[in-house]
Amino acid sequence: MKKLADFFELLYLHFAVKFYEWIEQRRVRRFFYQDSSYKALDQALLKGPNPYRIKEAFPYGETPLCSLKQIADQFGLQRHDKVVDLGCGRGRGVFFLSQVYGCEAKGIDQITTFIERAQDLAQAYQTLNASFSCLDMRKFDFSQANFVFFYGTTFSLEFVEDLRQAMQALPKGSKIVTVSYPLEGFQQVDQMVVSFPWGVGDVYLHLV
Repeated sequence: MKKLADFFELLYLHFAVKFYEWIEQRRVRRFFYQDSSYKALDQALLKGPNPYRIKEAFPYGETPLCSLKQIADQFGLQRHDKVVDLGCGRGRGVFFLSQVYGCEAKGIDQITTFIERAQDLAQAYQTLNASFSCLDMRKFDFSQANFVFFYGTTFSLEFVEDLRQAMQALPKGSKIVTVSYPLEGFQQVDQMVVSFPWGVGDVYLHLV
């Protein structure tokens, strides 16, 4: 009986996530597809390989664009900011932030499939100030950024500590946004709750 109950729970979660993603995409089309260039880019990105089926990327997670806009608005993302998205996946959030806020946005990920496709799209849509690098995020030169986004749910404590040390290179006054937990060693100045396909999550803002 327990196996049967677990099966139906997984089935329910599967359809709940699918329904959430369907609603989210309707909102994206309504609010952001009025820009025909961005619409074409985002649809091209969505037609690429399914990130949830790429073995090297498991488990894959992506911040919904409507939730990302809530975060950027509340935490004061500006046009002059230099954003780095750590573990950017296929880069949808990077393109979105560059388009909607006009800021410089860089995506970092170790999955070659994601980065190569994102680089091709960035080359095709050069009006956006978006770029991508395939490397270990702990080796990124944080002196090049002043607004960091880190969805760190699946990383080990050791990994996060190494990353925190690397972030010491951030310029004074930089902002660090983390999902799921605050980052020790930096001043936490704000907190909010936004929705994800799996439920709601806490998001924290820190100042360097």
